[in-house]
Amino acid sequence: MAPSFAVIGAGPAGTAVAFGLRHIGYDVHVYDCVDYPNENAVITATGTDDGPITANSASTAAAIATNNINATDAADAADTAAAQAAVEVVEFGETQGGGVSMFWNGFQALRGLGLYDEVIASPHQKLADIQFMKIDGTDPVRHYVMNSKTAADSSMYLRFNIHKPLLNACARAGVRIHLAKKLTGLTQTADAVTVEFADGTSRTFDFVVGADGMHSATRKALFPEAARPKIWSTGYIGVFHRGEQADGGTIELDYDMGLYSDAVTGNFLFTNNCSDTVASWMVGEFDTIHDVPVDAENSWRPYSELPQESERLAATVVRWGVPAHVVNSVKHARRITPAAIFDLPDLSALARGRVVLVGDAAHGTVPTIGQGLNCAFEDAATLVDLFYELGGAEKYAAVFELYGRVRIPRMRTVCKTARDVAASLKQGSAAKARFGRFMMRLVFSVFSHFGVSDATVGYDYKKDVMTAVAKYRATHK
Repeated sequence: MAPSFAVIGAGPAGTAVAFGLRHIGYDVHVYDCVDYPNENAVITATGTDDGPITANSASTAAAIATNNINATDAADAADTAAAQAAVEVVEFGETQGGGVSMFWNGFQALRGLGLYDEVIASPHQKLADIQFMKIDGTDPVRHYVMNSKTAADSSMYLRFNIHKPLLNACARAGVRIHLAKKLTGLTQTADAVTVEFADGTSRTFDFVVGADGMHSATRKALFPEAARPKIWSTGYIGVFHRGEQADGGTIELDYDMGLYSDAVTGNFLFTNNCSDTVASWMVGEFDTIHDVPVDAENSWRPYSELPQESERLAATVVRWGVPAHVVNSVKHARRITPAAIFDLPDLSALARGRVVLVGDAAHGTVPTIGQGLNCAFEDAATLVDLFYELGGAEKYAAVFELYGRVRIPRMRTVCKTARDVAASLKQGSAAKARFGRFMMRLVFSVFSHFGVSDATVGYDYKKDVMTAVAKYRATHK
């Protein structure tokens, strides 16, 4: 019997690692606490280019009959076959987000996982550069993100358009996704891990992968002594349609990716085109903390009173001095979601016993350099490659040790860079703000002049994996 894995979290990180583990022959079940009446439904991601994802319960029995789903016991099969035949919305928190950036390093990891073709075929916007401006749109500083190595892959996506192909790839590979499963505890023995859920059920697996995000229940159970995430700012994510609006106006952004910021107050508005038809923005507020839940399960849910919220938020950014066309993108948002932004203090280990962490559960940080999802895919590809290269699950202790050796130094570097950029967004004085912009312009000019990407975007996870494997083999002949 193939070794079994429970992946906690069905977001992009969880589905990526689940697919990779299934691809090399393991039995994989994914669990997510997202609300849904039937935890055994087949998740077939459909819908418009900005979501939401739907669950097609009607296809479940047929999928089991044709072995498209790995139903490991009769109870699973019976429960699944009895599912309500309907298509219903599944509101994954990850899916309700806005734009996410994908760079060469993230795509390289997707290549290793066998998911590159799935994701690159999904709607996206090619990205040549990022413009850093003052809050009123003046004094742009241009940072090129394309060069001969990374030119094909620097892109912006709506999170939905990455999550959707990953969910569908898992469905085709036979990965079971169980919904309405909130993790409450882990019990480890020398040979297995039992996962316990809020509904009173439990199940035992050979291994557990925690991919359940910044407020990871897996991490809390595994490392109860670890520091909790710290709030960096409160904010909002919005999605809007590009081009002509219902009121006859037209909205187009000046740049495919732009950051408008006030380095004295720290307030910022980040905009990006995510496809030919859809764009998104993120507003971050330091000077006023609104009633955004900072550690609640449902804090990501979109506002139901959209007109009132869009007008309130538009009035806020008008006071900041944001350009009129950007204000209009806020007014015409078709979805606004609260987005408290957190930073997870660095962990000293990513695994304990038979449980390992990936993605934001392992190293969630501020989104100032757009690396969160890219690094989650690096985690997934690294873990899968190590299991494959070392010869299987019986070498799990060595796999987890090497995983930490590879990922901890990499993520310390990435998180430090993200935090440094975050610190630069709030200088506190006009003099410090001017100096910060001078240094930003200098650094980006050097990158552009020499046509190189920085070590973050140009990172190839595979090289570090193979170096670690070679050292291991040399000492374990």
